Order: sequence, then C-alpha cells, then structure tokens
Amino acid sequence: MIIGAWPRDAAGHYPPEAYATALTFTAPGMLATLAWYWPMLRQA
Repeated sequence: MIIGAWPRDAAGHYPPEAYATALTFTAPGMLATLAWYWPMLRQA
C-alpha cells in the first residue's frame, strides 16, 4: 500500500524511495516487538 503510493517508471518499477519509506514505517513496529520479547529471551 505504501509502495503503491509512488508512480512506476517506464519499466514498471517503483523508485527506491518507495521501498525506503515502506521500511521506515515498519521499523518502529519491529523495534516495539523486539522490546516486548527481549525480557522473555533473557529468562530462557
């Protein structure tokens, strides 16, 4: 959905900025998940 917000080029590819933005939006969620599970990993 985020990547699709950018127009495709003549070859049908999305620009690198589209992928960078999509990864930027998912990074906080991944970090929050890591922070949630980190104490459980240390106890095992």
